[in-house]
Amino acid sequence: FIDSFNVGGVAFISQAVLALAPSKQTGLVVLMGLNKCSVGPVIDGFAAHDATVATRVGGVTVTRALRHLLGASRALPDDVPDTILDDMKRRHCVVAPSMEAAVDSERRITSVTYELPDGFAVPIGAERVLAAEVLFAPAVCGAGLAPADAVGLPDAVLRALERTGADDELEAALLGNVVIVGGPSLTPGLKARLQSELESRVGVGVVNVVAPRGRGHGSWAGRTFTAARFEELPPRLKARFILRDEYNELGPSVVHRRCW
Repeated sequence: FIDSFNVGGVAFISQAVLALAPSKQTGLVVLMGLNKCSVGPVIDGFAAHDATVATRVGGVTVTRALRHLLGASRALPDDVPDTILDDMKRRHCVVAPSMEAAVDSERRITSVTYELPDGFAVPIGAERVLAAEVLFAPAVCGAGLAPADAVGLPDAVLRALERTGADDELEAALLGNVVIVGGPSLTPGLKARLQSELESRVGVGVVNVVAPRGRGHGSWAGRTFTAARFEELPPRLKARFILRDEYNELGPSVVHRRCW
């Protein structure tokens, strides 16, 4: 890599650590992707891989839920491609403040209209709220949309915390910096809902859910930050880089010495 791209150094760092890089060095990183979400504890700049919890719900699951709900109401033609549903989701889906509010959304939510390329107008009411509930309660929108063993985001966060075996001080540090990143984290209302759900289980004033700028790009923002501010990095993170001089002296074998 160093030879091929003529760079000054390289480091192999997990996505969770990179997502956390612009902020504190300890926290719970919620990586939200297309097909799954994972919660990775990071302690003093190092990922606790054994404590990571993954759940097989993500952006695609919300898209499937939206299609299912609109199909059930006969508001959506059967041949609408997923790319259109994705755009509909990004424009109009929101997360309700609670499960009860989501269920009650049919009476309270303001309906919107999405125009398909052929001019057909699709009315979207409670569906734009209920679709995102699959991230918190995977079974809520019907069977087949998420695996039977999938868990919601709050459960995944608390399971990851439990796996760390953290004492009271470390637990407070982890819960005090719950960072959400990835495309689905941009859904309006998601940060507040996750904050509320976690507070209802561990207590008010304990949890701080953080939604950083650029979170839609996930760990890429952390990569840029880390590379651009190498000299300012904490010593433990800086020590994980293989610099060109070291590579020239020891050769490719240095990768096996420095990476684990």
